[in-house]
Amino acid sequence: DTTLPLEYGLSGGMSGDLFGQAVAVSGDQVALGAPGARAGDGYAAVVAPLGGLWVESVSDYGPAGSGQQFGAAVSLTPTLFHVGAPAADVGMAAAAGAYYSYVRGGMGGWARIGGFAVGTAGGRLGYSLAAWDGSLLVGEPDAAGGAGAAHLFVHDTGTGALIADLSPMGPVGLQAGDHYGTALSLHAGLAVVGAPGRAAAAGDAFVWELLAGTWVVRPAISRKTVRAGEQFGAAVAVDATSRFAIIGAPGFVPPAGAGAFFDIQERAQN
Repeated sequence: DTTLPLEYGLSGGMSGDLFGQAVAVSGDQVALGAPGARAGDGYAAVVAPLGGLWVESVSDYGPAGSGQQFGAAVSLTPTLFHVGAPAADVGMAAAAGAYYSYVRGGMGGWARIGGFAVGTAGGRLGYSLAAWDGSLLVGEPDAAGGAGAAHLFVHDTGTGALIADLSPMGPVGLQAGDHYGTALSLHAGLAVVGAPGRAAAAGDAFVWELLAGTWVVRPAISRKTVRAGEQFGAAVAVDATSRFAIIGAPGFVPPAGAGAFFDIQERAQN
């Protein structure tokens, strides 16, 4: 719709809200997060076009005084909206992190179905999210001393109920500082998980594939020539139809950064 405003902001927003730090889109629905809103409690919303304007179909804040950075990550499918809150305290576990889920009803409205937390103290579960249909991949990049972790959950697309926890999705050999789970992408039966801190921040990205009902990790993919500090895997995207992935390396020398292109047979196109 060419009549829609080209920008959308948080009503009553303030400096430091970080509105737009996280975004996702599904059809004409757009999700946005503002993890700094209300002194770090955070805010997230889904907006859709109505009468030539962007109108919120659901919006929510993190619990008052929690500082949990609700909205640091968002994901959106036609019927499910997920929001990451990586600074959430879970019981006595500080900054274990959590994510919250909302389901879209038949009249287009959204209902919150609960919060979910499986992380460990300081792990920052919910730092990154990637959704496809009912599957949700959730990053916990500071788990295990910064080695990182990723968790796969399956939600019912009609009710939003959590029906399976396939956690964790982590390769063997992760080390402190790898920050596996910093970036995620999920499309049908393929997933890519970035570990930009691996090997003195040279970075790696790991491909997972769903084969005969089981997620199987493939060998890590990296640039042909890897240098410390490139942070390969800081951003990732994958398309299962073309079996093509792009991996961001913002510290690529010279430090202007770069994107590296791969097919899923690990043939570098960069």
